Amino acid sequence: MADAPNRPNSGARYKASVLVCTGVDDPPAPPRPVVDFETELRTGGVGDRHAIACGNTLHGFTNPAANGAMMRTALDHGRADRRSGRRSKARLMKP
Repeated sequence: MADAPNRPNSGARYKASVLVCTGVDDPPAPPRPVVDFETELRTGGVGDRHAIACGNTLHGFTNPAANGAMMRTALDHGRADRRSGRRSKARLMKP
């Protein structure tokens, strides 16, 4: 995300819903680029968007196989996974 190119707002309105789940302590996706991405969604016309930021959580927190072996900053976090899963399901069930 940090390397994403700046794209001018095309003015298009999107109908898809967007859910972003991120670990606040994730080096590949630090908070500032995540905020910038949310701003891009808003200015791009994505009306139904939600962000879930899990504290004390790294990259790959929903992947039980993420044990830091392949990527030091990727680590499963069961509690954050369960919490974001519950919040995701709650958002998806709303009309």
